[in-house]
Amino acid sequence: MIKPTKKIFSFFKPISDAAIENKKDEQENEKNYLQNLLETVVRKKEDDLSVKINVVYATKNGFTIKVCGLFGYLPFKNMPWNYRSINHWRAVSSSIVDNYFFGKIESVETEPIRIITNAEFHKFKTIELERDFIYTGIIIEKKRYGLLIEIGNHFAWKYGSIVGLIHKSFLLDIEDFNQASVGQNITTYFQEKNLKDDYFFGDIYKEQIWEKDYIETLIGTTQIAKVRINEQSNKREYYLQGKFRCNFEVVKTFPDKFERRQIRKHIRTFNEGTEIECLVLSCNHRKKVIIVQLPVKEE
Repeated sequence: MIKPTKKIFSFFKPISDAAIENKKDEQENEKNYLQNLLETVVRKKEDDLSVKINVVYATKNGFTIKVCGLFGYLPFKNMPWNYRSINHWRAVSSSIVDNYFFGKIESVETEPIRIITNAEFHKFKTIELERDFIYTGIIIEKKRYGLLIEIGNHFAWKYGSIVGLIHKSFLLDIEDFNQASVGQNITTYFQEKNLKDDYFFGDIYKEQIWEKDYIETLIGTTQIAKVRINEQSNKREYYLQGKFRCNFEVVKTFPDKFERRQIRKHIRTFNEGTEIECLVLSCNHRKKVIIVQLPVKEE
C-alpha cells in the first residue's frame, strides 16, 4: 500500500507583485525626499544664505549637526569663538550638544552626501557679569597657578564663550585646586574684569560676603531683592543687594491658605531682573541665607 505523501506547508507567504511595487514606491519617495533636501542645501550654498545648524553630538574635532533636515559636520575651527587649545573644546563640547547656531554651508558633496557648515559669524547677545554673583563653569585647563574656566554654559551658550581665571590663591581650600580636573563643573564667584577684558573668579568671597554683624543690621528693614533665572535649572533665585541669597517666607507670615496661594502665584510672575521691595525678617548664618517677606500683590 502506498502511503499518501504529506503536504508540506510553507511558513512564508509569497510576496505579491503589489507589495513589491509598494516597496519600490517607498524607496523612490525616500530617494526623492532626500534629493529635495540635498537640493535645498545646494541652493543655500549657492545663494550664500544663512541656515540653522543644530548640534546633535560631539566628535573628536567638531560636531555632528543637522542642517535643512540632513546630517552634516561643524568643525571646532568653524565655531563662533576660538580656544587656544583643542583640548579646551573637548572639555566643553558635550555641554554644547542640543544647542544651535546660525551660519553658512561651507561645502557640500552629493556622492556620498557630505556637508560642512560654518558658524563663525553667529551673533551673540552681550552680558555684563555681576560682581560677587555665583556662576557655574567648566574647567578647560589646569595651570600651576590656577584654573582656566568657561562659564558660557552657565547661560546655555546664549552669550557665547566667557573664559576666566581662578587663581589658586583665591580658593578657600587648596585641596579644591589639587583635586580639580579638566572637564569638571565648578561653582565660583565673579570678582572683576580688567581693562583687557580678562575675567577673574574665585570663592574667597564666600567668607567676605557674609558679614554676620552687617547682615544682622538688615533685619526689620525694607530692602530690594533682585530676581535671577538660573539658566541650568530654569528656577528663580533671589538676591538682596545683588549678592545676599534670600528666600521668601510664606507659611508663617501668611497662615491663610488663600493668601499663600496668592503670594505663590505672584512670585511665579517674576521675570529676570525684576526688583522686589521686601521686608527682612531673619537670617540663617549657617546656610548663609536671608529670610524676607513679600507683600500680597494688590489686584
